[in-house]
Amino acid sequence: MWDLETGTELHTLSGHKYGVSALVVSADGRLAISGSPDKTLKVWDLESGAELRTLSGHTDKVTGVALFANDTRAISASWDKTLKVWELQAESGLRAVSGHADRVSAIAVYSDGRRAISASADGTLKVWDPETRADLRTLSGHRDGVRAVAVYANGTRAISASTDKTLKVWDLEMGAEVRTLRGHLREVAAVAVHADERRAISASWDGTLKFWDLDSGAELGTLRGHSAMVNALAVSGDARRGISASWDNTLRLWDLETGAALYTLTGHTMWVNALALYEDGRRAISASADTRLKVWDLETGCELYTLRGHTDQVQAVAVYASGRRAISGSHDNTLKVWDLETGAQLGTLTGHTGLVACVAVYADGVRATSASHDNTVRLWDLQTTRALATFSCDGPVSVCAIAGDTIIVGDALGRVHFLQVVEPAK
Repeated sequence: MWDLETGTELHTLSGHKYGVSALVVSADGRLAISGSPDKTLKVWDLESGAELRTLSGHTDKVTGVALFANDTRAISASWDKTLKVWELQAESGLRAVSGHADRVSAIAVYSDGRRAISASADGTLKVWDPETRADLRTLSGHRDGVRAVAVYANGTRAISASTDKTLKVWDLEMGAEVRTLRGHLREVAAVAVHADERRAISASWDGTLKFWDLDSGAELGTLRGHSAMVNALAVSGDARRGISASWDNTLRLWDLETGAALYTLTGHTMWVNALALYEDGRRAISASADTRLKVWDLETGCELYTLRGHTDQVQAVAVYASGRRAISGSHDNTLKVWDLETGAQLGTLTGHTGLVACVAVYADGVRATSASHDNTVRLWDLQTTRALATFSCDGPVSVCAIAGDTIIVGDALGRVHFLQVVEPAK
């Protein structure tokens, strides 16, 4: 740094491992941000010459950097083909929050979007404020990893499902365990809360589903029929019917009032990885290791369409709020958009270099986000099928959710990331 009046050197800013390839100075002259072939950016205090922080996340040389008008955010460009937006007041780019000690396995968002809860293989759950990114409380008690979590509609309680074969009910305001539900013989893979918030249904690798009384913790009944482990579950909005997906290659539709099996949905030739219900509860879509998706009429139990196009197993699926389209993620590293009224493939979203583990669609159906084992999260424009933004994590990403304008993702290292898309000032 130089004094141009006297020609005197004021500071030497040292810290990058390699040369500096990009530089920008804030409007008030107090801060500078440098980008380097070492894949990092550094924020400097120009009055003292001190390094304030390092911004890590790019996987190749940083080639450019610019500041937003208010100097609180910066945007960087890299040879890794991404741009990243950075919160300069946060400790790292886009406020990645470390919290869990092992991979994040599930994320649930409260119905009002004001809180989120993450579940981890470290056996804990954490409650977060998506607005402030604050870790509000940690829920401990499971003896093994937590596989799934569901939040009551009123946001006061949650229920978690664990590899330790139990479920636990939590008071989210007190951060206390209310009771433990025991009965499954193997790990519990999925859970859903009944609309009356007095009952829940769980799915387990023991091949069964169980009904629970949440007030007493008593088991109300067991639903048998699958011949292999059950790994996915969805409940209709009116809570009258539930649908389960299994490694026996089938789905089963259940009457949740009587516990009766209404239909067995057959057609997949390999196990079913995921399923999603239409908002009206009359149809469902399943994603299978046989590379196909199937659309089902739940009134008749009939298959309506088989959606072909992926070249490897389909891992994730989400239905638009309108019920007219769906988006799937696959081990072939792509996402595909489908017309659910005709069964036609509308587009393919390419860019990931690892399997797509999770996908979530914004309420307006215009954008979606995907999580991949290539260590990235991508934001997509569903009308153009182009990637709008990419965020790099330090490990594989398996879960993602949307809370208002915030994307919440969890990675294999236990970090929970809160991402917001910021439009540059014009």
